[in-house]
Amino acid sequence: MVKPILSTQNLNKVYPGALEFHALYDMNIDIPVGQFVAVIGPSGSGKSTLINILSLLDRLSTGELIIDGESTSKWDEDQLAHFRNNKMGFVFQFHHLLPEFTCLENILIPYWISQGKPPPDIIDRAKQLLKTLNVDVVANNYPSQISGGQQQRVSIARSLINQPAIVFADEPTGNLDQASGAAVVELLRSMNAQFKTTLVMVTHDREIALKADRIIEVVDGHICHDFLIKEIGETKAREQLGDPSCSNVAKKEPKKKTKNKVKTKTKRS
Repeated sequence: MVKPILSTQNLNKVYPGALEFHALYDMNIDIPVGQFVAVIGPSGSGKSTLINILSLLDRLSTGELIIDGESTSKWDEDQLAHFRNNKMGFVFQFHHLLPEFTCLENILIPYWISQGKPPPDIIDRAKQLLKTLNVDVVANNYPSQISGGQQQRVSIARSLINQPAIVFADEPTGNLDQASGAAVVELLRSMNAQFKTTLVMVTHDREIALKADRIIEVVDGHICHDFLIKEIGETKAREQLGDPSCSNVAKKEPKKKTKNKVKTKTKRS
């Protein structure tokens, strides 16, 4: 059995306040090393909350989050930040490239933050990533001088510079046209295969999700479906993602019995 890089045990997230909001309910997830997971669900389902907790950007309320065999519940903010920067990579919908730095410099920023000035071998690694992602020609360009698709490729290179154990991609195609979005997903797929990096991607697009190894569908804060596409086949996967019963996953209560109505005859006048 492949060792999980990331596990949750009865994970719950509750936002306190005058109107308390329970965002995630008792989630139990094991993600093996090297797996490409798509987290899918409608707007407001809890999928972004889940990825924020898994990527240590937010805290769970109750339960456990275990990464690489170690519980994160007692980590302080410095430990969380150190792990994020050294062991995790991030690809966002809007790239978040710093406009005052060149593409090559943007890629090197995570290393600079964690280790200081990048040595020649790290600069060479950044250049190789640009070449692998077919954007080496824009290495010295500023983000404003390149296309959205090229910016997303640069952000993928940036996510890989520290050779992370896990890469989180939050709606990485949401700001791209269909052709560019498909190309970015294929790129993530090839990076996952080449570098053996675990990849967790949030998307609302079912066609994009079907490019992953595994789909976890979140509805109303609950896991509605969780399956490996190869095990059930793409046709069955499409059927499961189209299952309307998931829309009421949080409301699965026994139906109240209703009394049978007695038909009465009416007299003709």
